[in-house]
Amino acid sequence: MTRRPLAGKQRRNLIVGLAIALGALYYVLGDLSLVELGESFRTVNYLYFPAAVLFLVLSYVARAYRWRILLLPMRNVAPAGGDFTMMVGFLGNVLPMRAGEVLRAWLLQQKYGIPFSGALATLLVEWLFDLLLLLALFVWVFHFYSGAFDFEL
Repeated sequence: MTRRPLAGKQRRNLIVGLAIALGALYYVLGDLSLVELGESFRTVNYLYFPAAVLFLVLSYVARAYRWRILLLPMRNVAPAGGDFTMMVGFLGNVLPMRAGEVLRAWLLQQKYGIPFSGALATLLVEWLFDLLLLLALFVWVFHFYSGAFDFEL
C-alpha cells in the first residue's frame, strides 16, 4: 500500500497539533526534576502496577459506555468513537481551565454532527455522575475508615 503525501491543510493541522502537544508537554513537565523522577521510579512498588492499569482501562471503558448512553438521544456513537473523543479531551485537560472538556464537545460536533450545546450538556451530566460517585466514596471512607482521620497526638 502506498502512502499519499499530506495535503496542505492536513500538513498545517498536523503541525499545529504537534505544536500544541509540545507546548502542553512543556507546560506540564517544564519544572520536572529528572533526579527526583528517577528516585521516585526506584522506590515504586511495581507489584500493584498491573492491577492499577487494569482498573484504569476498565474505568475508561465504563466512562465511554456511560457517555454513549448519554449521547443516545442525539446520535448513536460507537464506544470506540466516544472513547477516542474522551481520550483527546482528557489529554486537553492539561491545558488551563479544563479546555479539554470544550475540546470533547467540539470534536463530537465535528465528527458526529452533534450540537455543541447538546455535547456540553452530556458533559455536565457526566460531571454530576462523577460528583455523586465521589461523594459516595467520601461517605464510605469516612464511615468505615474514620479512625484514619484522627490526628490527635
